[in-house]
Amino acid sequence: MSGTSKKSKDDKHTARILVVDDHPLVRRGLADVMNSQEDFEVCCEAEDISTALKAFERGKPDLVLVDLKLGEESGLDLVRQLRSRSQSLGILVCSMYEESAFAERALRAGASGYVNKHESGSVVIEAVRDVLAGRIYLSGEFKDEVVRRITADPESANTNPLQSLSDREMQVFEMIGRGMSIR
Repeated sequence: MSGTSKKSKDDKHTARILVVDDHPLVRRGLADVMNSQEDFEVCCEAEDISTALKAFERGKPDLVLVDLKLGEESGLDLVRQLRSRSQSLGILVCSMYEESAFAERALRAGASGYVNKHESGSVVIEAVRDVLAGRIYLSGEFKDEVVRRITADPESANTNPLQSLSDREMQVFEMIGRGMSIR
């Protein structure tokens, strides 16, 4: 989807947004929420990594909203590829997965924030605005958890066993949880 550039009442820059999710209805919903803001414009949508990379080159977005699960592909792989192409790009992961298990991984991969799909549209808009302003977005609860972990005794800092898994191990763990075989 591509749109024409629109300007807000104050003639400010309109932030161009690429929405990447493998579910068409979710993409449409996120696009509608973003387009409801005068200073946001969804310039492209994509369902997988290859389409997202082409849309990134074509649409030149200021921010990319990325799901963690893109069919059989990992949104973290897309985050890494996007970050390698642009250090200034805002990348916000918007996922149904629990923040405590995946947000830190997303940040390490190069994301600028993490918001859960269970949040309201106004929270997603707040997250987008924070990332566009150059800030890291995490829920207040998770920010507190990260600060506690950073300032904690190094021996007790990593009490969550999921944090010790590599991204690939976490992907395999999640696929087993969905009933897939070990192969």
